[in-house]
Amino acid sequence: MAEVAEYRAESMISELEQMERLQIFDSNKIKIITRKRKEFEYGLQKKTIKMRDYSRYIQYEMDLLKLVAAKLKRMKINPKTTTIERSIASRVNKLFTEVIRRFPDQLTGWFSYVQFCKQVGFYSCASRVLEQMLEVHHDKPQIFRVAAKCEFEDFNSINKARKILTNGLHLHKDDKLLYKEAFSLEVKYAAQKREEAAKVNASADSDPILKGGLVRVMYDSAVKNINDIDFMIDLLNISRKHDFLAEIKNSIVNDMMVRFPTDELTWHTIAKLELNERNIDGTQSVRERIERCINSYIETLKRLPTDRMWAFYLDTVIELNKDSSSIPNFKRKKLREAFRSGCELNKLTENHYLYWIEVLQNESKCSEIGTILENATKWIPTSVPLWTERLRYHFSEGQEEIAVEVFKKGVQILGEQSLPLLKIAIQYWQLSDKDKVKEIFEGGVHSSHECISSQLKPMYLEWLALTNGMSAARKMYDSLYSIPPFCAQLHVKMAEIEIMRPSLALKRIRNVYEAACRQFGTTSTDFWLEYIKLEMMHGDPSAITSIYQRAVSSLKPAFVDTFERDFNLLKTNTVLSSS
Repeated sequence: MAEVAEYRAESMISELEQMERLQIFDSNKIKIITRKRKEFEYGLQKKTIKMRDYSRYIQYEMDLLKLVAAKLKRMKINPKTTTIERSIASRVNKLFTEVIRRFPDQLTGWFSYVQFCKQVGFYSCASRVLEQMLEVHHDKPQIFRVAAKCEFEDFNSINKARKILTNGLHLHKDDKLLYKEAFSLEVKYAAQKREEAAKVNASADSDPILKGGLVRVMYDSAVKNINDIDFMIDLLNISRKHDFLAEIKNSIVNDMMVRFPTDELTWHTIAKLELNERNIDGTQSVRERIERCINSYIETLKRLPTDRMWAFYLDTVIELNKDSSSIPNFKRKKLREAFRSGCELNKLTENHYLYWIEVLQNESKCSEIGTILENATKWIPTSVPLWTERLRYHFSEGQEEIAVEVFKKGVQILGEQSLPLLKIAIQYWQLSDKDKVKEIFEGGVHSSHECISSQLKPMYLEWLALTNGMSAARKMYDSLYSIPPFCAQLHVKMAEIEIMRPSLALKRIRNVYEAACRQFGTTSTDFWLEYIKLEMMHGDPSAITSIYQRAVSSLKPAFVDTFERDFNLLKTNTVLSSS
């Protein structure tokens, strides 16, 4: 194997000599290149060769090729007078040949090989590689698409591209993406030929291909095998970019109406066409197109009044109103009409209600909002955002009695999801009615829903400390910390409040950490470390060893290493800060 590596290294000598003779590189750089290539060559003679062994070698040679090309250009040396670039490119070509032979299942090798061929102008070689790739990976329809696109767009070979797609469709008769690629190919080819004809003032209407004849053939074949509305919309979007395909576009629309008459997507697509398509002479104004689009939705909703159809309609008027550069008042009028109709028929989704409320707030039309939100929470009773918006609205309008009723009803309906309502009510009353705040907190911390009680316990503790003093906070903590479900944040908040006091009550703080470690000490390292930190900085350092040993024996094995690492880090930082 070493002989093969040495032989290959020797075959590069003339190339390296030419580099040095033309002063592209000096002797030191030549030695580095020689050594590097030998390393790569010996790497390829190992018993076990991996893809990355080739990738690194190829990348090195490609970088060298770019460097040589740049130097030749800077030195104003005609590349055709040397064989250096051709020699490097040939070497890379051989390496890629070995790659696809050794690793035929790895698509990255094939694609990289084709990309390399395109870069260095080995077009016939690229076509052969594509053919080989299709033989090996014929079970993958996406490979046929990539190969056909490459043949047409990069090598300008429509016949090879057609042949590849025909073979692909023969093997994968129901593949939508292959049919879409074949349709798109014929559209691009016809458009390309029409441009060429226009440049020489030739008529395009006399040639069936230029009029879209092959596009029609491909469309008929596609819809014969694929009965899918999304697929037909894809073909419609491709064809509507070209005026010469107007007949095919109309055929697609008609076929959609016949095949999918009850699918909302059919009529949504047709309505959007009214909006986006101009008439032949281009005289139709933006306003007229919007009118036609809206009328299309309204007519459809008379016979297909589904939630999905309404969503398409409402989303379209929302989209129209994002652009305020033209006829904004008219667009806003259409939006109001659509949303008022949707509200009356209870066809708005949660997001639509929230959007409509925002619109009305911006227009200072608050008188409608209360009724709309009441209907919204009746229609979508489990929507947290709608109940939240409704409660916030009544508070902001000073309608406290209504807000109280909304709050009670919302909490009852939402259950464990009612926390946002509790927080809004607390925020509203915290400066004006402590009794109401206390009542909400007391109900929340004793809630049967852990997701509510665990959130409100530390909030209640902090509020009591600020409003009623430390003794009230301690009393509340003592009464709650031992009641399941246990709340880790309750201990954290109590410790924070205690440590913030000018004079520390060490016994109280130790009791907090003792309780926390009892309840969470098998999986939480933080409480043990905070307990140790307390003794280090404010308490009895001699107690640290005992706490450490208890932590190690209490924690589950998976947490011990983390605890010991953080403990050692804490000791180191303490020593450094004290020195």
